[in-house]
Order: sequence, then structure tokens, then C-alpha cells
Amino acid sequence: FWELLNYPCGKRLKSSLSGLVKKALYFKEMKISLETSNKLNTISASTIDRLLIGERKKFELKPKSKTRPGKFLKSNIPIRIGTEWNED
Repeated sequence: FWELLNYPCGKRLKSSLSGLVKKALYFKEMKISLETSNKLNTISASTIDRLLIGERKKFELKPKSKTRPGKFLKSNIPIRIGTEWNED
């Protein structure tokens, strides 16, 4: 359901989870026991977030840039120091 809803946070998933479980059972998309259905309906948003920590780490974007700040640009860009500015 998390993937189906485009990876929402725990609070948003919790609000729509009970309706999705009912519809999935009605259309026989999944087979779960009544106990599991009750657990899915009563799970808290913080528990959902805790259970999805590992899955969320798979989707974290890592920086690909290898550039580092250098002194080359600092020495080539003129900087005016002083209080005399031509505001016209």
C-alpha cells in the first residue's frame, strides 16, 4: 500500500490504510486473517514510520557531484572593497 500510494509518510498512510485493506479484501487482492486486518487498522503512524525506515533508505538520493571549492575562482573574481559605491 505504501508503494501504491506513492510512498507517503506514516500519518497519510494511516489515514487511508483501513479503506485500502477493506477494498483489497473485498476484491480478493490479498488474503490475510482477521487478526492481521485488525492490526493493520489499529497500527499507529509512528509504528508505520519505524517499520518503513529500511525501505525509505533505499530511495535516498546521494550526491553525485565530486566538485570541491577551489581558490581559482576566488583569485579571478574582482571584488571591490570600500564604502564608495556609485549608486547612479
